[in-house]
Amino acid sequence: MKKTFKAIITGILFLVFSQNSLAEEEGKVGIKSKDDLKAYLEMFRNSHSLLKKGKFRFTESLSYQFDGNSTLFTEESLRVINLYSSLEYGLTKNIGIYGVFLYSNASKNVKTAYTNNEETIVANIKESSNSRFSKIGIKKVIFLEENNFPELVLDFSFSGKNKEKNKTISSKINLIKSFDPIVLLGSFGLNYETDSYKKSVALVGGIGFGINDKIALGSDLSWSIPIGNNFDSKKDNAMLSGRVIITSAQDTFEPSVSFGLTEFSPDMSLGISWSRRF
Repeated sequence: MKKTFKAIITGILFLVFSQNSLAEEEGKVGIKSKDDLKAYLEMFRNSHSLLKKGKFRFTESLSYQFDGNSTLFTEESLRVINLYSSLEYGLTKNIGIYGVFLYSNASKNVKTAYTNNEETIVANIKESSNSRFSKIGIKKVIFLEENNFPELVLDFSFSGKNKEKNKTISSKINLIKSFDPIVLLGSFGLNYETDSYKKSVALVGGIGFGINDKIALGSDLSWSIPIGNNFDSKKDNAMLSGRVIITSAQDTFEPSVSFGLTEFSPDMSLGISWSRRF
């Protein structure tokens, strides 16, 4: 199933970007002027970098994840709804702070069939759980984008789940480079759980394509890789995502769809995000 999803989303993204590239060459893309596109690309870049001094950004997003697995006698499905809220503030032109809150509801359904005295019996077990996750962090621009050099942003955060003692310390390097009308994004991060001593590497590569001054297409590949000599080290999570970025004044809307590429990734995730700068 994961291979099928990978082929489908890769094909869709290829067609979308190819058709829009051809449309641009034929003059069909609605870019009003180079100044409009430049302003849009700057805003798109800022949404992945920092705010100006004294500015806020509030983000609210909702996502629905589905994961299913079946064998000869068992069918298992997991549905997760995530509600994500964040607030970011620009301390200076190079430093920003942020806070994140995530509420998650997971519903698991396991259907098992077995034979007892030549009679087939079906057992259906349903489980539901809620969890809360919070994070605080700080970002700092080390290098601004100039000539052939990308912008480099350091991101350090501290997070926890519910009332668990185990906390996670994360550090990440974000790279941003724009080539009119394209913005390339990349990041490399390390996560460390303080009590369990589990470690993981987080890799992200993405692209944004500006169609005009209000609409862009985006795609990214995220890959979380547990490291260390334990069973979890084999449970990597990779997701391939496609999104549409729509801007209106100070608001940004991002509907998205993601597909899992590994055994331990959700089969599919649908999401919608809204953010406002003020």
